Amino acid sequence: MKHIIPKTLAALRVLFGLVLYGWVREAPVGRVKRWVLRALSRKALRPVAMGAGASRSYTLQPPSSFVVASPAFVGMAPVITEGRFPEVRAHLVEDAVVSPYASGVVQGERLLVPDIILKNRHRHSTDGGNLYWLGQRNCVGRIIRQETVAEGLLIGGAGAFNWYHFVMECLPKAYLARGLPEEMKDWPLLVPEECIRVAGFEHALKLFSGDRPVRPVPRGAAVQVGRAVTFDEVNYGPFNLYKGSWPAPDDYCQHDDTLRQYISVLRAGLLGSELRPKPVRRIFLVRPATRRNYNQDALVEIASRYGFEPHAPEKLPLADQAALFADAEMVIGASGAAWVGMAFCATGTRMLSWLPREYSGFCCYSTLAHLLGHRMQFVRAIPDRLLKDTADAFDHSYRLDEGDFEAALQYMIDGK
Repeated sequence: MKHIIPKTLAALRVLFGLVLYGWVREAPVGRVKRWVLRALSRKALRPVAMGAGASRSYTLQPPSSFVVASPAFVGMAPVITEGRFPEVRAHLVEDAVVSPYASGVVQGERLLVPDIILKNRHRHSTDGGNLYWLGQRNCVGRIIRQETVAEGLLIGGAGAFNWYHFVMECLPKAYLARGLPEEMKDWPLLVPEECIRVAGFEHALKLFSGDRPVRPVPRGAAVQVGRAVTFDEVNYGPFNLYKGSWPAPDDYCQHDDTLRQYISVLRAGLLGSELRPKPVRRIFLVRPATRRNYNQDALVEIASRYGFEPHAPEKLPLADQAALFADAEMVIGASGAAWVGMAFCATGTRMLSWLPREYSGFCCYSTLAHLLGHRMQFVRAIPDRLLKDTADAFDHSYRLDEGDFEAALQYMIDGK
C-alpha cells in the first residue's frame, strides 16, 4: 500500500497537468494563462512568418510550376491540380531555439514558421518536435534547457524521424545549402539523431553534407543558435489534419524543379551514372506487423503467382535499396515510407498501392510518382473500424478484397 499511494498521486499529477495544459492551450491569452503556462514550463508564443523574423534572406531557387496528382484508382484517371510555387529562400535568424524535428524556430516570444505552414494552420496540424504546439488559435512553446552553438543550418521538419519525411522533405534542404554564401561553408548541419543511429539516414545525409560538420540533436531536445539558417519548405503536405477533415489535392504542393534536381543528385550518388539493364524484377514491399496491419500474407501469395518477390527495403543497405528499385519493372506495396524507393525506379515503372476511401485525396505518393513519370494506381482498402481522423488512420488495421486485388494486379500487368 505504501508504494501504491505515491504512484497513484504521481499519476494523478500527470493527468492533472495534461488536463490543465489542454485547457491553457485553447484558452484566450491572459495573465492567468501566462502564469499557468510558466508553472508548466511553457510560454505563449506569437506565430509569424519566418521571413519577418530573419535578419536576412537568400533566394536559392526561382519560382517553379507544380503538378499535384490525386490517387488514380484502377480504371480511373487522377485529378490533376496545377499551380505556381514561390521562390525558395534561406533565412538567417539570430538567437533562435531550434529542433530538427520541427520546421519552426522559437525567437524570444515569437514562433517563426515557414509561410506555407502559417497559411494552412486553420486546417493542418503540424508537429512542433516537442519544442512548440501550433494550433488554430493559439501557440505554446516549451521552456527547456538548451545547449548553445554559434551557427548552424537547420536540416529538419515535422516527422524528421520518418524515412519519407526525412528524404523527401528534410534532406532537400541540405541540397539547397550548397547555394548559401561562401562564408557559411563551415557552418554545421543540425540534423535529427537518426542520422547517426540509422544507417540509411546516415548514408543519405553524407551524399549532401560534403565537408560540413554534422551535429545531431536528440528528439525532445533543442539547441540555442546564435545564427541559424532555416529553409523554406520545397515539398509540402499536411502532417496531420484536424478532426473532421481528410486529405484533398489542395493540401499539397511542391517546387517541382528543386525536387527533380535533388532526386537526380540522390540517384547519381547511389546508382552512379552508368546505364542499367532493362528492369525486369517484380517486387512486393512487405512491412512488419507493427501497425496498419492487413492481410499481407494472402496478398503476397497471390502476387507470387505472377512473379512478385517479397522484399523489406528497410533491412537493406541504402545502395542495395536503390538497386532493388532500379531493377524493378513493377512494384506493389502498402502506402508508407518504403515508397521513397520510387525515386530510383526507371521512368514508366508500373506501381500498385491501396488507400481507404477517406484518403482518396491523399496525394503524397501519387504526386511523386507523377513527377517521376511512373504509372501508379490504387485499390480500395477496407478499414476494420470507422476512421475518426488522420491520426487514427495512422494506426488502423484494414484488409483488401483479394479478388479486387488480383484483378488490379492483372490490370497493371496488362499495361492498362
